[in-house]
Amino acid sequence: MTVCGIVNDLRDESDGDYHVILLLDNAYANLVNSANDQYQHGDLIVEMICVRPVTQQEAVSACQGYTNQIPVPPLDYHNCIRSVSARLGS
Repeated sequence: MTVCGIVNDLRDESDGDYHVILLLDNAYANLVNSANDQYQHGDLIVEMICVRPVTQQEAVSACQGYTNQIPVPPLDYHNCIRSVSARLGS
């Protein structure tokens, strides 16, 4: 799956991940749901795993021996993100 949009925010998480907060282009607007509207101002969260050092003890083993080499996009950057896995809805 590929989505495109503007990077609205970046969140450095204690589990070593970055959350890229993406304001989707109109063509992908159907991918957000009421939870995105209520909690993320209509944006989609894209999780980049194992980017930063892990400080959350229970997450250390998940990134053991792996460091993500994908560059973190800058704020306000128009980006297309491709994923091999996606969880839609809940």
